[in-house]
This record gives sequence, C-alpha cells and structure tokens, in this order.
Amino acid sequence: MQMRALARLGDLPAFWSAVAAPVRALFNTHIEAMGDDPAPALLNGQERARVLALVRYPEIREGLPALAPTFEELNSSRMARVIAASPGPYFVPFLPRLLNRVGSFDAGTFAAVNAVLPCAEFFALDSLEAVLSAWDRNSQCWGAGHALPPGRSVPPDHEPGAGTGRRLAGVPDRVAAA
Repeated sequence: MQMRALARLGDLPAFWSAVAAPVRALFNTHIEAMGDDPAPALLNGQERARVLALVRYPEIREGLPALAPTFEELNSSRMARVIAASPGPYFVPFLPRLLNRVGSFDAGTFAAVNAVLPCAEFFALDSLEAVLSAWDRNSQCWGAGHALPPGRSVPPDHEPGAGTGRRLAGVPDRVAAA
C-alpha cells in the first residue's frame, strides 16, 4: 500500500512533508529490491516505473539513495519504461547508453518510442549528437525510425539546431534551420 502511494504521489512535495523517516527507509529498502526482482509483488509494472522515475528529482534522489543505482542497473527495456513514465532532462545523459545496449530491432524501436522521443524536448546540441551517434553505432537500431507510429516526431520548435544558429553536419537545411 505504501509503495503504491509512493508511485501515485511521490512527485508531490506535500507527500514528502507527511512521510516520516522510517517510511522513507522502508521505501529505500523496497527500491533496492526492485533492481534484483524480475516481478515485484508489491507493484505492477506501471507503478514500478513511476516509482523509479522519481529518480529525475534531485531532492528525491537525496532522500532515497537507492533510486539512482537501481535505475542505472536496469536493462534497456525497463529503463525505457521508466523514462516513458516521466520523461525529463535527468534521463538525457542515459539515452546514448540505452541505445548502445539494445539488442534487437524491436528493442531499438521500443527505446526510440518510449525513451528517446519523449525526452527530445530536453536535448541540447551535444546530447542530440550523442544520441544520434549511439543510434548510428548500434546495428540493431538501423531503420527503426521507419517503424515509428504515425505522428510521432520531434516538434518543429525542437528540431536539431532550432534557435541555436548552429547547423549539424549532414542535417538538411530545412531541418537544421531555426
């Protein structure tokens, strides 16, 4: 019950002001077990992803020190599910590693749809280059862009180089233009 409350309310400051230290310790213990447990009895997959997605908040990472290492040790599929639960700038540095680790075309598509595209609005030029390079280096990611659902793309105001006045090498002018 407490872990379900964390999944639903964990991103609200009022929730944390009401949580006592022993309950935080209990949360931390359960989060540590999530990394090892393939099918946790306490939470369904969506609730588990919402709990681990709390890693995006610095103050919650500080209060629950098991969050960051548990997230970092997830396999590529679970990591993509966590990112999809609550995309944010915290996850951007993990995307190249995620793309490097996908082991099949389907996993590459899953990572693109559930992790890369939801975080696209948080990309800076250097992170975009790192993600595209990781995509290009992994032979299991080739062509996965053709499998994206209709209408799933980066919004025009978030295109590579938008508003920066910089061009990416090899990116057509119509895409790189501000």
